[in-house]
Amino acid sequence: MLTITKVISRLLTPQSRHFSSHALTDPPYHFCVVGSGPAGLYTVDRLLKRFRDSAKVDIIEALPSPFGLVRSGVAPDHPETKAVINHFTDLCQDPRVSFFGNVTLQPSSVDIDTTDTISLSDLRPLYHAIILACGAQGDRTLLANKIKCTTTTTTTTSNRSIISARDFVWWYNSHPGGTFLSPLLDLSHTRSVAIVGMGNVALDCARILLKSPEQLATTDIGQRALTQLRSSSVTDVHIIGRRGPAQALFTPKELRELLALEDVRIKVHPEGALTAEQMSVGCVGEVKASRVKKRALEVLIKAVKEKTGGRKALHFHFYRNPVDVVVTVVPESESESESERSSNSSSSSSSSLSSSSDHTTTNNNIKGVVLQPTKLIYPTDDQHSGGPKAVPNEDEPIEVLPAQLVLESIGYRPVPIYGAPFDTHHHVVPNTLGQVVHNNSTNKQSPECVPGLFVCGWLKRGPSGIIGTNLMDAEQTVDTIVRVAAAAAADDDDGGSGDNNSGGLPEPKGEKGLKELLNERGIQWVTFGDWLKLDAEEQERGKRKGKPREKFETVEDMMTFLGY
Repeated sequence: MLTITKVISRLLTPQSRHFSSHALTDPPYHFCVVGSGPAGLYTVDRLLKRFRDSAKVDIIEALPSPFGLVRSGVAPDHPETKAVINHFTDLCQDPRVSFFGNVTLQPSSVDIDTTDTISLSDLRPLYHAIILACGAQGDRTLLANKIKCTTTTTTTTSNRSIISARDFVWWYNSHPGGTFLSPLLDLSHTRSVAIVGMGNVALDCARILLKSPEQLATTDIGQRALTQLRSSSVTDVHIIGRRGPAQALFTPKELRELLALEDVRIKVHPEGALTAEQMSVGCVGEVKASRVKKRALEVLIKAVKEKTGGRKALHFHFYRNPVDVVVTVVPESESESESERSSNSSSSSSSSLSSSSDHTTTNNNIKGVVLQPTKLIYPTDDQHSGGPKAVPNEDEPIEVLPAQLVLESIGYRPVPIYGAPFDTHHHVVPNTLGQVVHNNSTNKQSPECVPGLFVCGWLKRGPSGIIGTNLMDAEQTVDTIVRVAAAAAADDDDGGSGDNNSGGLPEPKGEKGLKELLNERGIQWVTFGDWLKLDAEEQERGKRKGKPREKFETVEDMMTFLGY
């Protein structure tokens, strides 16, 4: 008979044997998946399909609501992308699956109160295998700590107008983590927005800022965000990239949707940046080699020619590196009068940066973004990796782009989890085909694995790909789990001994043990049945407003509604 000790000992190293039919009928394997976004739920799906009735899966989620970035990251005007939630809902109602929402896994080794969290060390005795699929909870930053003040006064408001694109997305999607922006953002006093980065998230943010609020009113956008957008004074959105159009990461579909917005003219800087004459030979080669890049460039060129009029403007700035911001910091005592003075101003050129009539309030004190012109240097053949590098172009002058709000959209970044190895250079959990390995393994070709610990999604590979990418990623991780379980079963059938503990290990308690742990810590978890009640209430609230749903904005509101 397959012992628990043998299963766990085999989880030390990925094996190449095929899954045996014998193992399919063994007593249940207790799995814990941390995270209920696409990576986590695709992992659950694969576990159920591969282990069938031998699988018992518990899902741990920090929020009372499941579905991760499908719920809180996908733009509200992209309902078709959220259709996968229907499949995930069916999955979570499978009798082999239990959902534990409102349960936080201790994120790092920082000194925090652990009485309302659980840790990996708490979970590991309860399960045969734990799969980390909690995504990328941090952000890459560029300008947030670079504040050039035009006065000597400093206050805590000095970087309120530099925010991550993640926080902005969470804000308009009513994610509890984005509610802090509501009292800080003041789009009614914002005319120009700079978005650093040229990926699809940057395009989403630009589209939400420029699209008619009435078109958004029939989506599931948050009510607070919709109210702000209805009073918005934004007329110019600037998308900024250090490199050229050949290196932009947005896709033709998302670009075409943004460029089709009504009453928006399209401008490209520097002029001629899209022409083959202005692009280097290497850039032209990149475009020719990629159908996606070629199509995106064609779409942008067409829009620049055709969309020359409009009340609002969308600007693409290529070959520009944001190196600093110019800020006027207003003391709290002066903020009201300064805000009143700025309410009638209009800032449309770099000369306004020194004008007292610029929009300046305690919540909106950025005056501009400093742009360093760049040029591209392609690596030599023996070090070709990551494409060309943008370096300062000393032949062109520094520019200052007027802006009262900056969104940094240069990528998400996974953060360490207390008790799990973490690669601080690549910002991922080190792994071999999804099985977590130790950082300090001396054998780099066959690193030492961490027993029973696996990883999937952005925490495994870094923040890249689309929702569907996580399905392939989950396949790989679950394949690894299947191989090690099959190897243990084969070893048992052959009469081998993988048991290094003569007394054996206690049977993992799985769901029963987790409930005992949570009760001991006084943590109130949310079941999937609870979520269905929240879901029904959101849809009912939305129906009254002509929307698909009106989301709960805080954890407290969700828990109060559930009577906890």
